[in-house]
Amino acid sequence: MGKVKLLLDVIGDLRSLADSLQAVADAVTENDASAEMTATKEAEEKGRPKAAAKKTAKKTAKAEPEEKPLDHSQ
Repeated sequence: MGKVKLLLDVIGDLRSLADSLQAVADAVTENDASAEMTATKEAEEKGRPKAAAKKTAKKTAKAEPEEKPLDHSQ
């Protein structure tokens, strides 16, 4: 029974880690969207078209790996 208890503890820790990683990913996504909106607004104020603003925002954003959804099923 001791090994089963340890395995259940590991599973709980992995779920906690997955939740934390999801929170970080959400914060990064929100930050990226906020930065893109700021770049678009600044471009509009300077008279540049929206497409140029998006290109600027994409160039300034850090390259990040594609997000993969976590499977929380058991």
